[in-house]
Amino acid sequence: MSKQVFRVKIFGKEYPLSGDLDPELVDEVVELVNTKMQDTAKEMPLGSFQKVAVLSCLNLALELTLLKKESSQADPEVETKIQGLIEIIEQLQSQIPVQS
Repeated sequence: MSKQVFRVKIFGKEYPLSGDLDPELVDEVVELVNTKMQDTAKEMPLGSFQKVAVLSCLNLALELTLLKKESSQADPEVETKIQGLIEIIEQLQSQIPVQS
């Protein structure tokens, strides 16, 4: 698979993502992140974008960690999807401005 650049919209902001990723996987991940951020924002309506993003990432990381622990043997397809998620999260993290 060749390296592609994707322009995605997460919680109202656009981000460029690049990598050897399946476009359907990117769409699925973006939808998951958007849903998590919307759910988090409902729980803390006055929270800043950064706080909503961090809490959403923590929630997703918790779910991922629990799923990894449940699985005694990793399925190669799941590992590929997890690696894709990690790449996307790392790219998004580098694009979020740090506020004091």
